Amino acid sequence: MKMIKHIIPVDIGDGEKLIINSLNGLIDKIDNSIFEMLSKWRDCDEIIPKNDLEISVYDYFKPRGYFINSYEEEMAQKNALIDRLRENHLKKKDSREHVVFLMTYECNFRCSYCYEGEHLVKRGVITPAMIDAALDFAGEDLAKIGLVWRRAFVAFN
Repeated sequence: MKMIKHIIPVDIGDGEKLIINSLNGLIDKIDNSIFEMLSKWRDCDEIIPKNDLEISVYDYFKPRGYFINSYEEEMAQKNALIDRLRENHLKKKDSREHVVFLMTYECNFRCSYCYEGEHLVKRGVITPAMIDAALDFAGEDLAKIGLVWRRAFVAFN
């Protein structure tokens, strides 16, 4: 068995990390000593646990999908995941139940905490032609329309 390459480590401080298995979405919180062990295994062609601690770590992470027989198997899992996501996207892409219009980027407030500050671009107000184009794009299944004025949101059913 090999360790998968599709692991995302996140340092959360206090000597701990989160590791994310990006092939199945599982997340585990581990300490740095376990992370070092897993990092060492990541470079191995064949993982062979050498002591009781390594055996217990291996036994914990194996059913959680962190180990794989070959790189080809890992890539097959990754490609299957991408295919499922693509299919899901294509199904949802053609059924829009709601549309949200940003009416204007203009803002009459000058909040001290505003991240846009003086860099706010003046783009005017949305035109009827823009609204018509968005509604045509949304299609027949449209159930809700939302209107946004920079800081306020209003939804209509």
